[in-house]
Amino acid sequence: MKKHFAFLVFGLVYGVPFFVSAAASDIVIKEVLFDPEGIDTGLEYIIIENTGGGAQALSGWDLYSNSGKYYTFSSFSLSGGESVTVHLRASGNDSENDLYHASATANMGNSAGSIALFSSTDHSASTLIDFVQYGRGGETWESSAESATLWTKGAFVALSGIEGQSLRRIDGGHGVASWSFSDASVEVVHKSSNENTGHEETQNNSQSTTAGGGGTKYVPPELVPTIKALAGSDKVAVAGALVLFEGKAYGWDDRPVVSDTMRFFWNFGDGNYKDGRNADHIYQYPGTYTVNLEVIQGADVARDSLVVKVGENPVIISEIMPGGEGWIELSNSSSHTVDISGWIINNGSDQQFVFPANTRLAPRSYTVFSHATTHITFVPVGLRSFLLYPNAKVASELRYPNIISEGKSVSKDGAATPTPGNSNQKTQSTPIKTVSETIPPSKKMIAEVAAQPEKSQKTEEMAEQSTAVANTVAREVKPTPRETKSSDAALASTATKTNYIWLSSSIAGGLIVGLAALGIRKRYFSVD
Repeated sequence: MKKHFAFLVFGLVYGVPFFVSAAASDIVIKEVLFDPEGIDTGLEYIIIENTGGGAQALSGWDLYSNSGKYYTFSSFSLSGGESVTVHLRASGNDSENDLYHASATANMGNSAGSIALFSSTDHSASTLIDFVQYGRGGETWESSAESATLWTKGAFVALSGIEGQSLRRIDGGHGVASWSFSDASVEVVHKSSNENTGHEETQNNSQSTTAGGGGTKYVPPELVPTIKALAGSDKVAVAGALVLFEGKAYGWDDRPVVSDTMRFFWNFGDGNYKDGRNADHIYQYPGTYTVNLEVIQGADVARDSLVVKVGENPVIISEIMPGGEGWIELSNSSSHTVDISGWIINNGSDQQFVFPANTRLAPRSYTVFSHATTHITFVPVGLRSFLLYPNAKVASELRYPNIISEGKSVSKDGAATPTPGNSNQKTQSTPIKTVSETIPPSKKMIAEVAAQPEKSQKTEEMAEQSTAVANTVAREVKPTPRETKSSDAALASTATKTNYIWLSSSIAGGLIVGLAALGIRKRYFSVD
């Protein structure tokens, strides 16, 4: 009896979780429509499917849709082989085929995002059932999906670029290869509308839908225009500098509208977004970006946009002090505070330093970073240094092919008296040699952007590099006849002095030996 009881306990402890897990694994994210044609609000959806043969209770499960709020399934069971469509930011009567997530506070991202399904309101790798991300890596819950062996870190489904297509699972596996874009399986009926007022043109989708949503015709609520959005004028900025945005909303009587329930959603055009009437953003790279503002109040949505032209980085490598106790100085010549988080310093070899988050350079400033901070050693001959964007593109570089004298630093003007934290002072009349060919950083350095060596460069490598550069300098320097004659005279004079020194040393040495011999004789040998 005790033996049978032990087997029963063993089965309850280990068997039940196995079967629960097996049943839960049959539930998958089947399809995602994150970029419907025209206005997105009220038309986005996610389809959840039960691929198993038995019913699965989803009560208490959470669905993350990158839309600002989790959807929690309430008293819902999904039959085997069936699916349910969760409509985002839409209202309706829940059924066995359609559920409505009206409290979602934002639309899913059109350029990037992630979808995650949890078997609990406790969100972790152990409760994560399914996951997909598109547009870029690093989206929300990617790390947990990797831990749950549902996804590979950094992987993402590349966008097809066709508005109105849905992201659909094509097999029972996990990962990028299990997903593809195709026509949306759930058709929607649009009400007559206008782009800037949250309405759309009428489409001929009069037939009821049958695929994915269980055959229920979905008609989103009619939106009544009451507001207009204003994103502001176009802007000009520099890479790494903070750009400020101010959103406004007006009624159709052109009077400003202020409401605690009104939401402002900014899409900065580079894959980043932010909520708030007033927002700020930092563009890491030069380019032209279209910024979209979406203002939401209840069922009403209004949009506006502006263009931001981001110029080249104003930060340069202004001065370097070589050696084990050296440093590197960066100069920001602009009138903006520049954020260099994630930027990289490299010495043209395998030593580099990645600036941590929230590293900012003040306007018109000179900022010094010591060897103790960067762990980078700059050699005094053939010096090379690169300042790189986070994507390893060169933002600034400084080279000096000659030998840097001890106690001197180098800037774009050549060797100089060190002036850390201040403008450079040129002290050498010979300007720095022009490098005719730009040699980019090594491939190894680009592949290891995140690496930060803690030890200095090997002495042997420094010696080899120093010898090579010294030999190059020696070959380039050819003395004139006058310099040669003066050098020969100096050598002759030095040789004469050396001969006199040797003669004097020999005489002195002989006298010392003689005196020593006389002393020994008097002490140890008697004279008859």
